[in-house]
Amino acid sequence: MAVKEIFRIPHKDYVIFSDSLSVLMAMNHFNSLHPIIIKILEWLYLLGNRGKNIKFCWVPAHVDIKGNEKADSLAKDAVHSSIRNNFLLPAKDMYPVIQSVLRETWSFYWELENQKMSEIVKSSHPRAYFDMQRSREVVLCRMRIGHTRLTHSFLMSGEHQPFCEDCLVPLTVKHILTECPNYLTERIRHKDSSGFYILSKMLGSECNVDCLFKFLMDTGLFNKI
Repeated sequence: MAVKEIFRIPHKDYVIFSDSLSVLMAMNHFNSLHPIIIKILEWLYLLGNRGKNIKFCWVPAHVDIKGNEKADSLAKDAVHSSIRNNFLLPAKDMYPVIQSVLRETWSFYWELENQKMSEIVKSSHPRAYFDMQRSREVVLCRMRIGHTRLTHSFLMSGEHQPFCEDCLVPLTVKHILTECPNYLTERIRHKDSSGFYILSKMLGSECNVDCLFKFLMDTGLFNKI
C-alpha cells in the first residue's frame, strides 16, 4: 500500500519504515516465491524507472517508538475490520495456524487420556533440550518412556517380567527412582530442592540431569538402562 501511494505522489525521495525485519530481508532476494514480496518488487522496479528513490528503514517493535506503536495498533484494528482484500497467499503462510491447531488437539487428547508418560510430562508441549553426551541422552529418553533394558528386555527375550526381589512388585522405572527402599540412601545423597522423589520432577522438562545421572552411576544402574 505504501509503494502504491508513492506512485501517486509527485515527490522523488521516500523512506518506508517497517518493524517487519523478515519482510525487509526477504526483499533483498529476488528469487522469493511469496506473491506479496514479488508484487512489492515489481512496484519498486516500476517506481525506480520513474525516477523515484525509495529507501527502507527497520524500526524495532515494542520499544515505545510512538509512530510504530500507533501503526501497530492500527494494524491490530485492521484484523477485525469487515474490509477484506483478496490477497494471494502461499500455503506456507497457513503452516503456523495448522501447527497450532494440531498442537492444541494433541494436548487435549494427551491430558484427556491416562498416558504412561502423563505422570512424567503433564502436557505435550516440546520439552527442554539438554546438551549432553549421546549415551546420556539415550538413557534419559528410555527412562522417560519407561522402556529400558533392565525393565523391558523380557519382551525381546521371551523371559518372564522381572520383579523387584525385595519388594515383590514388577520392576519399573518409577519403582526404581521413587519407591524401592534399596536405593533410598542414593536418593537422599543425590536429591535436590526440586522434589527428587516425584517422577515428574526427576524425568520431566525441569529435571536436574546431574542429580539423576549421579544417582544412576552410584547405584550401578546406568549401564543397565
